[in-house]
Amino acid sequence: MKTPLSLPDRPSAERPARGGGPPDATKLAEAAAQRAERAAALVRAGAVESLGNGRYRVRSAGGGWWAVRDGYCNCPDFAWRGYVPCKHLIAVELVRSFLPSAA
Repeated sequence: MKTPLSLPDRPSAERPARGGGPPDATKLAEAAAQRAERAAALVRAGAVESLGNGRYRVRSAGGGWWAVRDGYCNCPDFAWRGYVPCKHLIAVELVRSFLPSAA
């Protein structure tokens, strides 16, 4: 019987060790600010594209694309972090109202 692949939790400022309580608010704010800066760089680079029906794709640094929809991104950072959204989700939120809807 196959079991789903799961990664062990790694403690960090954004995801504390199990049983360690909530993350430090200062470190969490710093992580959010860093993500917002990276998201703004994606927006300036024109890396966000609307696919319609609330779906978007965001160009990655490696030249590929990440799929984004409301509250979800298929990048590894989204899968790994718990409290701070990935830069792709933030970038989509920054430009959502300015992008034309794709058919």
